[in-house]
Amino acid sequence: MDTDPHQVESALANVILYMAEPAKDVKGAVGGSDIWKRVVGNNNERYHLLSSVPPEQDLLGQGIENLVLDFRDFYSLPPEEIYKQFADGQAKRRSRLEMPYREHLQCRAAFYFQRVVLPVPHKFTPAV
Repeated sequence: MDTDPHQVESALANVILYMAEPAKDVKGAVGGSDIWKRVVGNNNERYHLLSSVPPEQDLLGQGIENLVLDFRDFYSLPPEEIYKQFADGQAKRRSRLEMPYREHLQCRAAFYFQRVVLPVPHKFTPAV
């Protein structure tokens, strides 16, 4: 029996969504050039760079510039609201991440959420 996935009640309470900002707009806000090098190499735990999408791979045919996700800047919506926005035409799928890039993003986001924030940074004391 085929069921419409949009009509099935979801066991998922909410979907986490991240704000994506153009990389050119974020560059000056993250710090110096050494930090920016880590951001564009996806070696900074807080940020994730999504590479640009050429027009032929964008469903609107416009292309998408490099985007940066800030794992601190997120919100959540119930799945039903997301499906509603697609059905109403408020939202349009333009592109998607393929494996293994999708899994890489998921692992980086999970790592950021699972980190333990210490109230006082650990200090190294050399042995005498």
